[in-house]
This record gives sequence, structure tokens and C-alpha cells, in this order.
Amino acid sequence: MSIALRFATAADVPQILQFIRALADYEKLGPEVIASEAGLRTTLFGERRYAEVVIADCEGAPAGFALFFHNYSTFLGKPGIFLEDLFVDPAYRKRGVGAALLRYLAQLTVTRDCGRLEWSALNWNQLAIDFYLQLGATPMSGWHNYRLTGEALQRLARPGSDSRS
Repeated sequence: MSIALRFATAADVPQILQFIRALADYEKLGPEVIASEAGLRTTLFGERRYAEVVIADCEGAPAGFALFFHNYSTFLGKPGIFLEDLFVDPAYRKRGVGAALLRYLAQLTVTRDCGRLEWSALNWNQLAIDFYLQLGATPMSGWHNYRLTGEALQRLARPGSDSRS
């Protein structure tokens, strides 16, 4: 099976959204997806691009994707790449598509002189965790992820807000 990797274009937005929805369903988070084609088109291919997408095609069919963006390490004094989403269609799993996408991102990380490539995995997703460990990834012990969304984000963003309320 031949795997071709390419940067997504605006024409790929419907496929990207389909991958996002399939990933969310796999992660049991389907109802949380509120992304739209219009929103993806603006944020991925508009005047200010917030993230990049690599598509894996197998025999001309979309098989998976990786959505990533740059972050920055003050300790390294270098940018890094954060992999937000990695998804391979179930029909193409265990065929090297995920490894090809991660290898491509590793090459991109090195080419762009970034200090690290990192991502998160759900603690119940042992299949993914085992895959990442097999590739040589190291789990980050001692760190917890935090997130502000919805009302908590709005409340903190209000001028003069007391974040403790």
C-alpha cells in the first residue's frame, strides 16, 4: 500500500471536518464538536492561519490526518510543534499511516529547527499510548493539562473579573 503525505488545502476542509468528527466519535466526545467548514476554512486557510494539516492518502483515498501548530519553549529558546489531532480511518489502521504521519511531523520539527514535538493522549486509549511508546515517545510525568472554555473563559476574560468567583 502506498502512502502519500501532503499539506491540506482549502479544498480539503470537508474531509478535515469529517476526520475531526470521526476522531471525536472514537474519543467518545462527538457531541462536543461544534467546528464548521466555514470556521475551519477561516482558521486554517484564512489571512491568519492558526494551524496546519497534513493529509495521508492511500491509493488516492484520504486515510488520515494530523493537525498541528507551533508552540514555544522558553527553556529551549525555540519553537516546538504541538500535534493537536492525529487520526487514521479504521480501514487504514495498522498499515503504517499513523507512523508515516508522525515521522513526517518529526522531520518537519527538525527541518524547522524546532526543539520538540509533543501531543496529548487520553489516559484510557492504551492502543494509542502503546503506539507512541513504541515510536520512542516519553510520557510527561508530573504535568497536568488545564483548560478554560465556555463560561469559565468568559468570566475570566471580563475586565475587573475576580477569577475566584
